Amino acid sequence: MPYSRHPRGEGGAKDAGGNALAADKTWSFATSSFVAAVAFPNATAIEPGGGTLRSGTAANLSSDDNRFYEVNSTTSGTKTSSWYGSFAAVSNGLRNLKVSYRGKNSRSCTQTVAIWRWTDSTWVQLDSRSVGTTEVAISNLAPGGTLADYVSGTSGDGEVRVRARCTRSSGSSSFYASGDLMKLDFERP
Repeated sequence: MPYSRHPRGEGGAKDAGGNALAADKTWSFATSSFVAAVAFPNATAIEPGGGTLRSGTAANLSSDDNRFYEVNSTTSGTKTSSWYGSFAAVSNGLRNLKVSYRGKNSRSCTQTVAIWRWTDSTWVQLDSRSVGTTEVAISNLAPGGTLADYVSGTSGDGEVRVRARCTRSSGSSSFYASGDLMKLDFERP
């Protein structure tokens, strides 16, 4: 709603020294009814997708604190360690969706971070790189297209899924992948 102030009022407007201003002054401004709430949710559930759980829970991915969620790789063929985090209560009207992940592995592997697109049931790759025994932070990965496509359902709040997956070629040694942080940043309507 617009607001105006006419400062001359009774006795006129004066400066800090008590002197009258030479002319009337008017200020106008408007306030917006929209206030964006920024959310920083962490995964509420974790589901291994390739390999077996070594240790940890979703709580291990809530902060960068060297408490890891770990998954052993598969043991035959192409070695794979994979899991996804489920983020609940994400609005279909969200804006500025970004994914952050931090983790390392017991051996070097090709790591991808992807987000599930509900509209066509596919993992959309956000990042791919070689990750070894040194912890790597990956921040502000933004998916393309319509952001609501990454939230389950068509209205209200739904689920977002983010996957961390590492692979090593067939014939290489098994390994385990360790996630230290997985989170979403977005604005609620």
